Amino acid sequence: ADVTAVEVMTALARLPECHGILAYAESLTDVAGLRALAATGKPVALLKAGRSEAGSAAAASHTGALAVGDRVVDAALAQLGMVRADDVEDLLDIGSVMATPRPAGPRVAVVTTSGGSGILAADALSAHGLELAALQPATRATLDEIVPAFGSTANPVDVTATVMSDSALFE
Repeated sequence: ADVTAVEVMTALARLPECHGILAYAESLTDVAGLRALAATGKPVALLKAGRSEAGSAAAASHTGALAVGDRVVDAALAQLGMVRADDVEDLLDIGSVMATPRPAGPRVAVVTTSGGSGILAADALSAHGLELAALQPATRATLDEIVPAFGSTANPVDVTATVMSDSALFE
């Protein structure tokens, strides 16, 4: 067969009912094919085996795959906007995120149990081109009724560690 995994992924990504691609690969040498896959606009997450020298040697003996430097793979995937999964569990978690409906814009609300976590979330959102949404006054008033006074109803919302004894706070 002369069809590569990247060609199959690209064909699948072009289907209207496809919302994202999760894949496992032992070799990624088709840069033009990866560019074509990225051009479909569908989110892509790859679990690329052979990160270590031992893994690369095992991949080569298993499939004859050429070893490509792991930093090169990381850089190529990042440049193309693809996510690299660390293991199968990570790949499936990424798939769950892909299956979640996306908001129409870059605004995000964060609910946390600590102010520090909220700050870290705000930093991460900013680093990825997202922003904290301004909550409507009615929303803040409703939150004021349930969030402890030492928490925060601004975004990020800090329900404090009180949630450990009252999990309804997250609802």
